Amino acid sequence: MEKIKELATKAKLGQANFDDGIGYYVATEETLEKFTLLIIEECLGVVENKNKFLGGIKGSLEKEIRKHFGVENERT
Repeated sequence: MEKIKELATKAKLGQANFDDGIGYYVATEETLEKFTLLIIEECLGVVENKNKFLGGIKGSLEKEIRKHFGVENERT
């Protein structure tokens, strides 16, 4: 969960705390999109780090992940 919190902060998601002691993230469309792109980039980073085990399929995996999320050419 620390990585999710880090990405939420990087995306500038706001936090709201209520009397029940539970905090909630508050997002605008823009910050939620940024947060989503950061998560996708993290996933692509995992693929990149595993490249030595994946050999020639790394590029196709990156392309498939981007295509799946509809962010084929975006970078955060």
